[in-house]
Parts: sequence; structure tokens; C-alpha cells
Amino acid sequence: NNGDSVWINPIASISDGAGNIQQNPLNRRVILDVSKYDNALTVNDAFYYDANADGYIDSIVINISGNLEEISPNELLTMISFPQERSFSVESSVLSGNLLLLRVTQQNGQINTAVTDNDVLTVSWGIVAGKNLIKSGVVTIKDRVAPVILSAHLIDHETGNDTLYIRFSERIMNFNTVGPFRFRKNGGDEYYASLTLLSLDDGGRYIGRVNSSTEPLAIGDSVWISPSANITDIPGNIQQNPQNRRVQMTADLTGFPVMISEAIYFDDNADGFIDKIILRYTGILNFANLDIVTGAILLPPARNLSIENVNIIDSSIVLIVREGNLVPQTAVTKADRIVVSSRDLGEDGILMAGTVIATDSMAPVLISAQLEWYGPDRNTLNVTFSEPVNTVYSLSPFIFRKPEGGQYSVSLRNPTQTSGNRFSGQVVSVSNGYQLGTEDSLWINAVEQVHDLNHCYQDNPRNRRIPLTTNYHFTMRFLAENNPFQEGKRPIPAIVSETYTTNSLPVPDDGLIIIVEPDRKLNTEIPFEATISIYDVVQNPVILKKKMVLDRQRNRLYYIWNGANYNGRKVGSGTYSAVIKVKGNGTTVTKILRVGVKR
Repeated sequence: NNGDSVWINPIASISDGAGNIQQNPLNRRVILDVSKYDNALTVNDAFYYDANADGYIDSIVINISGNLEEISPNELLTMISFPQERSFSVESSVLSGNLLLLRVTQQNGQINTAVTDNDVLTVSWGIVAGKNLIKSGVVTIKDRVAPVILSAHLIDHETGNDTLYIRFSERIMNFNTVGPFRFRKNGGDEYYASLTLLSLDDGGRYIGRVNSSTEPLAIGDSVWISPSANITDIPGNIQQNPQNRRVQMTADLTGFPVMISEAIYFDDNADGFIDKIILRYTGILNFANLDIVTGAILLPPARNLSIENVNIIDSSIVLIVREGNLVPQTAVTKADRIVVSSRDLGEDGILMAGTVIATDSMAPVLISAQLEWYGPDRNTLNVTFSEPVNTVYSLSPFIFRKPEGGQYSVSLRNPTQTSGNRFSGQVVSVSNGYQLGTEDSLWINAVEQVHDLNHCYQDNPRNRRIPLTTNYHFTMRFLAENNPFQEGKRPIPAIVSETYTTNSLPVPDDGLIIIVEPDRKLNTEIPFEATISIYDVVQNPVILKKKMVLDRQRNRLYYIWNGANYNGRKVGSGTYSAVIKVKGNGTTVTKILRVGVKR
């Protein structure tokens, strides 16, 4: 309230620049003076405009909420700071309703019609006209400025079509109009040129091929944006002012243009990775300029390609490359854009800037293969290709090989494609008396016409080999022999004794035998691991986490319990709980088995 006292809180650690802290509770008091203001002003929005379309901001409109009656525009301007990079000077200011209209001039002489993160108004807190509170804040200025041309340059070729280079004042939306610009001879009439877009990048750089013009394009001619072409920047501002900025055209006279017109990917060794790129070009290219051309080529970043060798063969640049990716991708996408920058080739002319999408000449390879094993006669092979493939009708589309070298084929029933690059088929038979094994390798059978959607056939017999993985489908079976345990009732079976001996373990003289095994015979060894703990009826531990013994040949685990606890003392008659935890085949299974002892 008005008249209240105010002083520094001694525990707030308020200090000056020399580190002196005010800790005296009796430090100086001052009287609080309260002013009340009924009208609060808030700067809500601000907009840039370029009324004469010369590329320079000449108007700023600021939207302010609150009662602006009896307030001077100049008072408001003392509270508002403009972006320093623009170097604005305010020529005039008018209040119209809740809008502050400013006519401004840019002092830095730089054309930049794009709004950046630095284009903000900073509003300071203050009192206007003695009774109006203006709130502080930062307001982002919105873009209402259309693009203009910064420069125009003509490459005048002795033979072939000329090339026009245009630099816009900002990034613009892509356009396909053949007449985006207007031209005027010095002291003459306007004329028109028909252009084909060759390149338009994110920096506002346009390159077009001149197809025809009503007058010859020449040095000193004026160029500006055609208001009917709807040239638009990214925020959506269209340049429709017929008086938009004119620039004078510059020009160079060069020889025949060299243009890269096509790019083709190859995978000569069929490993699924690009190893050669052929760039077809028009024009005349001497070997002496090959390094200049290679330095102007930007290969698709996603491919992680490095150039190992380069040559010219039959009007084509041949790049021997190495792809650094780990997973093959033999399909060509929109990301496979090869960008060429313009280069001066001396007396041989000029390398034209442009962009080409690579053409696919790579056949599919295998990425992965997994056998879904359910038993000797109920197995499914699932394969993933490096790209979508056309329907595979062959019943033996793959070739298999054992680690020791034996080669075989597999006949499949009901081959299907669950999606474009995934194939599935039921295993009917395996040749040469073999069985499918986890360590086997496989590849596409080169005579079975496996091909992608662009009809690139995999006919290389040394195409990419991949390992076969197996997902076994079974359940674990838990058994107890000589249960309940009675001393001397039954000898330890020979097969159990042999397993203990093979694993260099002593064989107990007597005991109850816990057995864990798959519910079906597997065609490979699986490194099962298991532990067993036994508890009495009140959950007191008898033995804890004893390792079971693996019979690798039969994929079976054993544990012989001699009816003693962890101290070696015999337990009494009764029922006990055996908790068994088994790991293997990528899963963990826990089972409680009831066992007994009879004394």
C-alpha cells in the first residue's frame, strides 16, 4: 500500500560489485509510492512491408491493444527497439486506431526480404502520457515482404542454348512457369524469354536454359520478376507488383556447355552396395578437366559414398565408388539426387549446374533369412530382400551352403510375399540329404529370375551371401525320475552318469533326477543353461541355485539331488518345491516342480 516501508532483506545476500553484502537488519527504509493505471498497453503483433517492391523494408505496422487516445506515436517509439541488423530510421509515424504505422528507411543498404530469428521488436516497460502503462516484451515480426531479384547473369554459349542465372533475395517455392521474368532493352520495349528450369536451390539461386526469346538477351538489359508468374517465398508472399526491383543483366561468352544428363547406379559384384556410377553428359569434356568436374559433383549424403577412381568412357564419366553403409539398399529413392555445381572449364566451355536423380540398375540381394522351426516337417523360411521385388514364383529361389562347403537347395511350398521385400515359404524338402542349419549361408539362385520392380534381375551367381538364423518353436518339458526319492530304490541311469562324466563332474551314488528337455527333437545344439533351487513346505531353502548339467547331444539338462540340504545333511520325508529357471533360445522359463523324499 501507499506509505508502506521497504528495505533490503538481510538474508537475501544482496551485494555490490565489490562483494559487500547488506546483512544489517536496520538498513535504510524508504516509503513505497503506489501509482495506479487503468489502461495497460500491449504490443501484440508487428509486420514488415515493402510497398514499392524494391527489396527494402519501407513500412512497419505494429498492433497495440489498449486505449491509445491522447497518446503520441513518438512516446510509444521511445519504448520500442528495432532489430539492429536492419539499421532502420523512422521517417514518419501515425496512429490509426490500434495500429502504429511507421514509414522507415533501411540504412545498411542490404536487401534481405526474408524474416529471421533476429527480426524482433523489444518493448520496454514504461509510462506513456502519464497514465498509461506499457508492458515489456519481445514480439516476433511477421513477414509480408515478397521476394525480388538480386542479380541476373547470362552465360552466352557459342553453340547450344544459353543459360540464365538468377539470384533471388530469399529462398522461394519451386515453380514450373516458362516465363518467370520480364526483360527490357536499354531504352527499348519489354520482351519475353521462354526458360526451362534446371536448378533452384535453398539459397534462392535459379538456373534456367533459354529456349527462345522475342529479343536477344544481352548485357545491360533489365530483368525483373513477372507479376503474373506468382513467384512466392516460403511464408507465402507473392511478388505481384509490376514495378518490382529491376537489375541489369551481366553476361559471359563461353564455349559449348557440358551438362550431366543422367546418372546410373551399378552393383557389379552383387554385394548390395553401389560400386560404380556412370554419369552421361552432353558436350565435349577433356580428360584434363576431369578433376574439376569431379570436384563439382555432390553425391547423395545418405549413401556415404567415397570416390576411388574416375575415368571417361564413351561420353560418360565412370566413377568407381565405395559405399560406407552397413545395410544394402538397392532401391533408388528421391534422396538419390546427384547435385552438380557450375564450373569454368576454360577453353572447353562451362560445366552446367543441375540435379539428376539416379537411375536404378542394381538387382536385389538378401538382407536376412530366418527359419521358423516347428519340427522336422513343419518349418517356414522367411527372407528379407534389399528392396521390393516382383512376385517370386520359383519353388527353389535360393541356394544354401554348409560351413564345411556342401551346397544344397530347398524346395518351398506356397511361397508368398507378406510385403514388398519380405518373402515366406514352407519348407518341403532339402536336397543331398542335408538339414537346414543355423550356421548355413544362402543367396539368391541366379537362374530363377528374381528381380525388382524396375526389372533388374539378380543374375550374378556370386551375389550376396547371408547367414541363416533359426527361431525354434517348442516348449520345455520338466520331469522328475525316482520321485519320491528313496535311497537305494533305483540306480542312476547310464545316460545321466555319462553326461556328468562328460562334463567332468562326479556322479552321485543315488538320488532323485530332475530332467529338463524340449518337447521335440531339435536338429541342432542349443546351449541351454539352468539352475535349480529346492525349498521345504514353509519355503526354507534346502539347496540354492545349483547348476544343472547339459547333455549337448540331446539338448537335455539333468540334476541329481541326493536328498541332502546345502550342509550335506539328509532332509526328512515330505514334499518339496523345486524351482527351475532355464535360459536358452532367447527366452527364460521358470517352472516349479513338486518332488518328495521318503525315508
